[in-house]
Amino acid sequence: MDLLKKNYDKLILLALVLAFVCSMIYVLDIIRKTREVTDRDLQIPTREPNYVEHKADESDFVKDKLFQLTAENWTPAASRGKVSDSDYSDLVAVFKIARCPHCERLIPLSYFNNRKCPFCPDKAELPPPPERKMRKITADDSDGDGISNVDEQKYGFDAKNADDAMWDFDKDGFSNVYEIFQGTHPKIAVDHPPFWHRLYLKTIATVPLPLRFMAVNDVTKSKDPQKCDFQVNHYNRRTRRWTTRYYAFGEDIDIDGRKYKIAKVDLIQKEVAATAPDGQPTVKDDSVIYLDEVGGTDKLVMKVGEVVNSSDRKAVFIDTGLSGEYAEIIGGLGSVFIMRGNKGEKKDRVRYRVKEIDLEHKTVLLENVLSSSRAGVDLSLDPKGEKMLVTTDGKIPADMRRVDEPPEAAAAAGEGAAAPEESASGRGAAGRDK
Repeated sequence: MDLLKKNYDKLILLALVLAFVCSMIYVLDIIRKTREVTDRDLQIPTREPNYVEHKADESDFVKDKLFQLTAENWTPAASRGKVSDSDYSDLVAVFKIARCPHCERLIPLSYFNNRKCPFCPDKAELPPPPERKMRKITADDSDGDGISNVDEQKYGFDAKNADDAMWDFDKDGFSNVYEIFQGTHPKIAVDHPPFWHRLYLKTIATVPLPLRFMAVNDVTKSKDPQKCDFQVNHYNRRTRRWTTRYYAFGEDIDIDGRKYKIAKVDLIQKEVAATAPDGQPTVKDDSVIYLDEVGGTDKLVMKVGEVVNSSDRKAVFIDTGLSGEYAEIIGGLGSVFIMRGNKGEKKDRVRYRVKEIDLEHKTVLLENVLSSSRAGVDLSLDPKGEKMLVTTDGKIPADMRRVDEPPEAAAAAGEGAAAPEESASGRGAAGRDK
């Protein structure tokens, strides 16, 4: 024991040396075995195939035979409609559709041949289906776009590109082929057919008025309508924005070019339970204002927050010279709207007034608005002496209406036309801006 006590540190050192030597021997053995591993040792053994090979042309894989052997009998797509043999109810069967002009639902195009919509059979007959113009390539018209090769060369068009006939190089709202058809220059913005040619009548109906009564401001707490201000929000159909204006009792409000006066007010304001963060009671405003037309017989009733439709039917036009939301023009009897062409030609614009609306024949007669009326002049005639009668078909044939050209063609032709200026149908009322 004394020997161990005296030499314990040496014994511990000896054990560590032995452990180190053993570990080195183990490492050297691993290195030796690693050098003995070959590429063959690393290869995965190949398994024998456990499937049966088949050929696609074998009789067991013939499609018709397989369908006959299945329990489900696949019925071929066929007509299931009572109106026409071209009506299919299978979603996988493709068929042509169009939008009904009355209920605006998508229906099979075949219903237009029978002139009845299945969703609104009591309404007027459907228009006939549009005829698709087939391009006729001739020696005089190489691309069959309706523009002769002579005119293609005269105006610098591509005689091998039929699409350029529908483009509008001078941005006046008319297609190139229609301008040539009318005898105007397709590359001079101020030389074009009358602007009203671009219109066709979408519908004649009551429409939401471009304003909304929002609140009564009773600052004096007198409960006297004649001492209150009335908040009215106006919608600008051109800019697609709302503006807030305030009116006093008896003040005129301009609505679609017609002036109305606040003639009567039902002041209905009640306090309800406190909902505001400051604990103050909230006032619920259900007030109603009654408007009388200045110099007319029309009357309107407006309740806080509610949409008000026009009391008379208005004409809704589509301007084929514009695109998107700017293409719609709404005008009642006597309303004035402005049409213009290329935005670079600021003086090239015409003001039109809705003179007559014929509900039976679905036509609208326009007249020019001149700075000074002249006796004996028929304002419903355009400069060429033609009656400005807008119909549902429009003056321009459907296959001659302009389409937006691709960016590269638009860049070559110049900048596009601007949206029309704010018209009487889209003007805000005169009042005190917020």
